[in-house]
Amino acid sequence: MGAAVLLVLGVRAWCAAWRDRGEVVVAPEPVARRGWWRAFGEGRLVQLANPKAAVSMMAFHPQFVPADGSVFATTALLGLLQVTLETGLYLTLAAGVARAGDWFRRPRTRRRLEAVSGTVLVALGLRVAVSSR
Repeated sequence: MGAAVLLVLGVRAWCAAWRDRGEVVVAPEPVARRGWWRAFGEGRLVQLANPKAAVSMMAFHPQFVPADGSVFATTALLGLLQVTLETGLYLTLAAGVARAGDWFRRPRTRRRLEAVSGTVLVALGLRVAVSSR
């Protein structure tokens, strides 16, 4: 069943790549921008609802807490360091994605991505079909 789903998705991606080949693609209308605070609040809500961050802190940070030091202060400092590093990482990632957005919206780039993703999905579907027997 999984192989069939992969094959269907791959063929649909190929069809989309070939169908859009001769058309002039009209740029979509820009989406209404959300305010900075609203986007920040949504991101904070997603992060608070994600248990992986807390689990990784509980699993990773204790090995760096000295036996004779303050557990709370050291853990708080490690948590602050992690939040600072992740914030920088995600801001850099968001800036890169925003800059790459125009490139990904080009019709030629979209067709190529559809063709490549269709090829990968068909190959995976064939592999699953062959290996499951």
